[in-house]
Amino acid sequence: MNPDIRPVVITLHGIRTRGAWQKEIAPRIAQYGMIPVLLDYGYFNLFQFLNPWARDGRVKWLRDEVAQVVRDYPHAPVSIVAHSLGTYLVARLIEEERAFNFETILFSGSIVRTDYDWIRVLEANRVKYVANYIAKNDIWPRLASRVVRGAGRAGVDGFVAQHASLFQHTHSQYGHSDYFNPHTFEELWLPKLVVSQRRILDALSVMLIQASELLATQAGTCGCMARVRLFYKPRATAAFRQFPGMYIASENAAKYTEAELDYVITPESAQGAIVTCPPTFQAAFCNAPSQWAAIDHTAPCIGRPDVIASVAAPLSVPGGAPGRVVGMVSLEILADQIHTQSMQALGVSLLLPQLRELMGAASFALQFFSGDWL
Repeated sequence: MNPDIRPVVITLHGIRTRGAWQKEIAPRIAQYGMIPVLLDYGYFNLFQFLNPWARDGRVKWLRDEVAQVVRDYPHAPVSIVAHSLGTYLVARLIEEERAFNFETILFSGSIVRTDYDWIRVLEANRVKYVANYIAKNDIWPRLASRVVRGAGRAGVDGFVAQHASLFQHTHSQYGHSDYFNPHTFEELWLPKLVVSQRRILDALSVMLIQASELLATQAGTCGCMARVRLFYKPRATAAFRQFPGMYIASENAAKYTEAELDYVITPESAQGAIVTCPPTFQAAFCNAPSQWAAIDHTAPCIGRPDVIASVAAPLSVPGGAPGRVVGMVSLEILADQIHTQSMQALGVSLLLPQLRELMGAASFALQFFSGDWL
């Protein structure tokens, strides 16, 4: 994309509010070089919410507003952050108006149907990436699904669809508006908006295919699985954290459990170190992955015992200070349950030079995709 073209981020509030959170996140959006567009359809009360003609009117209003944004910024990628009724309006807009294409759709407090056909939308490239933030104590999706035709419980139950470009984050204690806090904005939402998630996932997928093909050439590595993930270094900390949702696995058995998804990693591991397991990959897994502030990287605990080896490569900002590591990409090789793990580990060890070379090339490409955030 032309560096002179700034991405646009539309924010859209819910019912019985004028969207105070939109004013809070707007300066943060602008800080990262994006253009915030705060849409306000006025105070929408509960009786209007129950009125289908009133809801239809807001969908038409949103269509006109988005069309104006596209006219104002004709070449800019457009993302939408929506809450509550805003998610319903955006979902209907995507269904009913095929003239628009969006970079990222981010939902919180969603009252969209859980069976919404995101796979069709994503495969058609009408939306490149979807992030749904689930709050288990949210009562409004439950209520909306009962009283509003076409509404659903995606904000409390999540979407049924599964796709590499559909990311869902669950907080077991949050309610309808509890995601509105500085931690969420900085750690969970802005990473999804600053960087092209689809481009990173495509790059990670290529890396995974190359690693799997390499494993297939070595005797003793039959059955080995692989997974890759991207880490970044928050500006105020010394540790690295996984970029939310930026992971790909070769098989379902190699996918991460929820407890593995969010953890910090020591800076030393970002210097291309090889960690053979056991001992386990040097990371501190979080007992409450949705609450990143609770992570204690000074007391790492045991990871998955089936991880044979991990190869990490550092990421630096193009044109930045030499040697300044701001992120990393990690490739992990896992044993299966059929073949002998010791034999697989030996086979993988013979491939480490090629795996290091692969990771070095991948990190060079990834830093151009993720440099705006890193």
